[in-house]
Amino acid sequence: HGSSSRGVSSSASMTEAMEIAVYLVSGERLTIVNVTPATTGAMMKAEIQAGLATGHVQALLLGTKSIDEAMKVSDLDLVSGGMLQAVIAKVDPALAGRYVLRAECSPPEMGDYGESKDEKLTLKPDSTCTWEYCHSGSCFHDAWEDSGTWSVAGDHIQCSWQKRHTGTSGPDATYPLGFLRSRLR
Repeated sequence: HGSSSRGVSSSASMTEAMEIAVYLVSGERLTIVNVTPATTGAMMKAEIQAGLATGHVQALLLGTKSIDEAMKVSDLDLVSGGMLQAVIAKVDPALAGRYVLRAECSPPEMGDYGESKDEKLTLKPDSTCTWEYCHSGSCFHDAWEDSGTWSVAGDHIQCSWQKRHTGTSGPDATYPLGFLRSRLR
């Protein structure tokens, strides 16, 4: 409630502890975070996330400006009593579970001499997810796992990944709810 300019100041000590109020975009107060000017956007998101029962912190805003994970409070020039907004992506805990997205063996009659491909997605109630992929055959076995977050967006699930094997991150797959419900294991 009120203007975000009330939290803006022209100077702050690099060790001064501050309280910053965090509001939802709706205007409802979510929490207060304790920060110093050296606190990063990622650290603030983590503190806010720790207090959420469901969903995940998708973005932090100062007015209309998105706060990057590497930005420091000193970059924002906030003072104690300042305000931020948090965008929380919602999850439905009823959708938490393990989904087999693909399980195939080619050709099936070859048994151990064929190739198999398995792809599994695990959605957790805290909005984190893991994606596992395994491709194997008689002479090889490749497997990797990525992790990230998920949220409900209309009639589908939107996943954002931290892909360790490629070093990339960001929005990736969307899965229609009907498809996922048919794949729950």
